[in-house]
Amino acid sequence: MRKVISLAVVLITLLNCSVNEHEKKLIGQWNNFPIGGSSDVKFYEDSIVSVEYGEKRVGKWSANSLLINIHNRVADSEGRKDFTLFYKISNNGDTLLTKNDTILKELSYMPLLKVNDNWKHYLREIKLDIDLPEPNSGEFKSVSSNLGIDIYAGYQNDSLVLKTYGGALLRDFSRIKALVYSVKSEKNREDIDNLYFSLIIDKAVPESKVDSIKSFLKHFPEIKIFRVFHDKNANYGKYPISMDQEMWNWYGKYE
Repeated sequence: MRKVISLAVVLITLLNCSVNEHEKKLIGQWNNFPIGGSSDVKFYEDSIVSVEYGEKRVGKWSANSLLINIHNRVADSEGRKDFTLFYKISNNGDTLLTKNDTILKELSYMPLLKVNDNWKHYLREIKLDIDLPEPNSGEFKSVSSNLGIDIYAGYQNDSLVLKTYGGALLRDFSRIKALVYSVKSEKNREDIDNLYFSLIIDKAVPESKVDSIKSFLKHFPEIKIFRVFHDKNANYGKYPISMDQEMWNWYGKYE
């Protein structure tokens, strides 16, 4: 029995030592959205999965205080399987900087941001903190986020602001009108007929303010208004970095 216990202790010790202190800091998901949106890396204890410009690679990795060593299962277009990256992690742990040489200066480092929560990560581009309200009553449904004209509303420096794609400010009605025409110009006739405004509004915004926003949007009676609510089963903000699949569906109700 003592031998069995001793063996178990040895195995546990070996497992705990399999990931060093530098590797522990790297474990998790990192990508360059919204900086570029073409690179995504997931470090696991026993593997690494990366996507670069739509090309997915799977392999093994290890790291010390300066270098990340990667061995992919399949060679890339240039016949390479092994890569060594110089890296740094920001003091607060939210940015990973990598490069593959020592010659170029600091600007040659490629930044990747840590993804701890897909929704909060997505909102980095919008530059608003939006905590969605819980559903109350009414007929709730899921709709394709690809057909919505996104209107984000939240507080910035104690002022209510409206934003849309990429965090662009919607300061007045003319900006909303320009947004509608821009979206319509990129859609076919069938999609235009199914467009809707997706209202993505922080739960701290009072309903009186929400009604004011909706009154602006009702100048476009052909476009329905869809209020987005929190959904524990949805994963807002998560989509393939290659953007070759449909984004998430919004959950809420038409108003």
